[in-house]
Amino acid sequence: MLRFQERGEAPCSYVRGVLDAQMSSIDQRIRELNELREQLSALSVEADRLPPPVAGTSCRLIDHVREKLPAHNE
Repeated sequence: MLRFQERGEAPCSYVRGVLDAQMSSIDQRIRELNELREQLSALSVEADRLPPPVAGTSCRLIDHVREKLPAHNE
Protein backbone atom coordinates (compact mmCIF):
# COMPACT_ATOMS: atom_id res chain seq x y z
CA MET A 1 0.00 0.00 0.00
CA LEU A 2 2.84 2.38 0.85
CA ARG A 3 4.56 1.66 -2.46
CA PHE A 4 1.45 2.73 -4.32
CA GLN A 5 1.46 5.95 -2.32
CA GLU A 6 5.19 6.47 -2.90
CA ARG A 7 4.64 6.13 -6.66
CA GLY A 8 1.68 8.49 -6.51
CA GLU A 9 -0.72 5.72 -7.52
CA ALA A 10 -4.05 4.92 -5.97
CA PRO A 11 -4.12 1.36 -4.58
CA CYS A 12 -7.80 0.96 -5.45
CA SER A 13 -7.36 -1.86 -7.99
CA TYR A 14 -5.09 -3.77 -5.61
CA VAL A 15 -7.50 -3.31 -2.72
CA ARG A 16 -10.39 -4.39 -4.95
CA GLY A 17 -8.47 -7.52 -5.96
CA VAL A 18 -7.84 -8.40 -2.32
CA LEU A 19 -11.51 -7.77 -1.52
CA ASP A 20 -12.67 -9.98 -4.39
CA ALA A 21 -10.25 -12.76 -3.39
CA GLN A 22 -11.48 -12.65 0.20
CA MET A 23 -15.13 -12.80 -0.88
CA SER A 24 -14.37 -15.73 -3.16
CA SER A 25 -12.64 -17.53 -0.31
CA ILE A 26 -15.60 -16.89 2.00
CA ASP A 27 -18.06 -18.11 -0.65
CA GLN A 28 -16.07 -21.35 -1.01
CA ARG A 29 -16.03 -21.86 2.76
CA ILE A 30 -19.80 -21.24 2.92
CA ARG A 31 -20.33 -23.91 0.24
CA GLU A 32 -18.16 -26.33 2.20
CA LEU A 33 -19.99 -25.59 5.45
CA ASN A 34 -23.39 -26.03 3.77
CA GLU A 35 -22.26 -29.40 2.41
CA LEU A 36 -21.03 -30.43 5.85
CA ARG A 37 -24.33 -29.33 7.39
CA GLU A 38 -26.26 -31.46 4.89
CA GLN A 39 -24.10 -34.48 5.75
CA LEU A 40 -24.61 -33.95 9.48
CA SER A 41 -28.34 -33.50 8.97
CA ALA A 42 -28.51 -36.80 7.07
CA LEU A 43 -26.55 -38.46 9.87
CA SER A 44 -29.00 -37.06 12.41
CA VAL A 45 -31.90 -38.57 10.45
CA GLU A 46 -30.10 -41.93 10.43
CA ALA A 47 -29.50 -41.65 14.19
CA ASP A 48 -33.25 -41.23 14.74
CA ARG A 49 -33.85 -44.54 12.92
CA LEU A 50 -31.41 -46.57 15.00
CA PRO A 51 -32.66 -48.64 17.93
CA PRO A 52 -32.17 -47.12 21.38
CA PRO A 53 -28.82 -47.73 23.07
CA VAL A 54 -28.30 -50.62 25.42
CA ALA A 55 -26.54 -49.93 28.71
CA GLY A 56 -22.90 -50.97 28.65
CA THR A 57 -22.57 -50.86 24.86
CA SER A 58 -20.96 -48.34 22.55
CA CYS A 59 -22.91 -45.65 20.76
CA ARG A 60 -24.97 -47.23 17.99
CA LEU A 61 -24.49 -44.19 15.80
CA ILE A 62 -20.71 -44.51 15.98
CA ASP A 63 -20.98 -48.23 15.19
CA HIS A 64 -23.30 -47.43 12.28
CA VAL A 65 -20.86 -44.91 10.82
CA ARG A 66 -17.91 -47.29 11.27
CA GLU A 67 -19.78 -49.98 9.34
CA LYS A 68 -20.18 -47.60 6.41
CA LEU A 69 -16.48 -46.66 6.28
CA PRO A 70 -14.25 -48.54 3.83
CA ALA A 71 -11.87 -51.03 5.42
CA HIS A 72 -8.38 -49.71 6.10
CA ASN A 73 -5.42 -51.69 4.84
CA GLU A 74 -2.79 -51.74 7.55
